[in-house]
Amino acid sequence: MDVFERRLGIPISLAVMQMEVARRLGMQLEGVAFPGHFLVRLPVQGGVMVLDPYQRGRSLDVDELRQRAQPHVGSEDLGDQQLLRLLDPASHRAILTRMLRNLRSVYMERNDLERALRCADRLLTVDPTLAAEYRERARLYQSLGYSKGVVADLSQYLSLAPDADDSATVHQMLVDAQRGLVQTRIN
Repeated sequence: MDVFERRLGIPISLAVMQMEVARRLGMQLEGVAFPGHFLVRLPVQGGVMVLDPYQRGRSLDVDELRQRAQPHVGSEDLGDQQLLRLLDPASHRAILTRMLRNLRSVYMERNDLERALRCADRLLTVDPTLAAEYRERARLYQSLGYSKGVVADLSQYLSLAPDADDSATVHQMLVDAQRGLVQTRIN
């Protein structure tokens, strides 16, 4: 409601508001988890119209979409099929996940670790298969001094992503956390 009353917000908040208003009007506006900036799309005869909720719903043409996506897809040229995949509608779960990650980042920037932790908890409730979210929550637990949570989440991360690029580092963090837990019990 804050977004609506203040008439400002981040693109995903504005998009959710636009989608709800459109739904009430009988229009099928869909969220698009576009890299770097959440968009909405409206299916029209022969294709889709892509709109930027942050710019008052301004429609975006193919050239602008390619330009916006390019920094997020690497140095290769963005082909039509790749662009179309980036414009696939986002699921409700994907939208909620992105919103919770944004909120968690805001709370972490403000050093409000308890609220950031609640967002991390909710992320894992929405989708308990998100391996990296266990690692992120373990970092929050570590900052809050909750060793049992660190151990549990790092263990879960390694079980879900045993071949992750950072698995050796995370394994060492787990060993250190377990040692800290043992030392706490001894003292």
